[in-house]
Parts: sequence; structure tokens; C-alpha cells
Amino acid sequence: MKENIILVCITDMVDGEKLIKEGRRMADKGKLKLKILNIQNSKQSKNIKDTKLEYLFGVCKFLDVDMQVYWGNNFSDIVINYISRNKINQLLLGKIPKSEQDNFLSKVKKTFPSIQVFITE
Repeated sequence: MKENIILVCITDMVDGEKLIKEGRRMADKGKLKLKILNIQNSKQSKNIKDTKLEYLFGVCKFLDVDMQVYWGNNFSDIVINYISRNKINQLLLGKIPKSEQDNFLSKVKKTFPSIQVFITE
């Protein structure tokens, strides 16, 4: 039987906690496995103590979910690669600038036509 997985993508530390909690709520409601993908700009410090990542790891631990962190500048490619390797069925995103949203969503839907995408404010 195929496992149903929802992926929460985080780039903005400010909304990260809210997205993680919303992902947990959706996963529990839909009986889905939850994965968190945090993408940091490649210029960001890779020392977790220099960022707010440590706090988000604590939120994830409290909610019993693992968070993976990737550093890079091509958000679309990182997300698409992760979805492909992890057989993701649903995707939860925070607010994306309109200039990037259409391009990103069209890439995801073209690559994975059956994936459900949710965008939360």
C-alpha cells in the first residue's frame, strides 16, 4: 500500500512554526505522514546556532516530526527533487511572492500532475 505523505516547505523563518503546526494538523486529520523541508539561501550560515533553525528543530521535536534542511538558491529544483525521492502526495506552502508562485506551481504540477498543493497565508 502506498504511503500518503504531506510535505511542508519552509524558507521564511518567521512563518516556519505556523507552517509546521498547520502541517501537523493536516497530517493528523488526513492520517498522513508528515515531512518538513527547510530551504535556506546558500549564503546563509550553515551553523545552526547562528540561525533560527535551532528553534524550529525544537518545534519539530515537540510535534514529533523530522525536519531536513537544504542550503541552495534554486528553490524549485530542491523541492521537485525532494518530492520525487520521497514520493510526496501533498505539498503545503506558505505565501509565495506572486512573481515566483505561478512559475513554481506550474513546474510542480507539470512534474507531478496528481500532487495536491495547499498554500496557507
